[in-house]
Amino acid sequence: MWEIISATIMCLFAIFGFVAFIKTMIFKIYKPKNENSYLILNYKGNAEDIEYTLRSWEARIKWFGKTAPNRIFIVDNGLKQEEKEICRLFCKESCLFKLCTVEELYEILENDYIKL
Repeated sequence: MWEIISATIMCLFAIFGFVAFIKTMIFKIYKPKNENSYLILNYKGNAEDIEYTLRSWEARIKWFGKTAPNRIFIVDNGLKQEEKEICRLFCKESCLFKLCTVEELYEILENDYIKL
């Protein structure tokens, strides 16, 4: 009985491994020429959990590897002064974050698009 259960578990692991291998190969073959990617966090009004959200994204980015976004834009659509200060501290702490308004974001993305 235990042999059947362990063989089933091993087959499942083998299938998952094969699927992961195929996915990796497809991503290697169809690699984009330009790998600029951004993450845009839009905050409007009350954003009490902004520190938790930013720390969570910072931790996630470390696990993305080569597919990680180049920059995380924090768009200010009416943040409170305390929340803006938290965002500024994150921007000083890591060059990954950038606090900007909607107009500034348009300018940055437009300039990056022109460079392409």
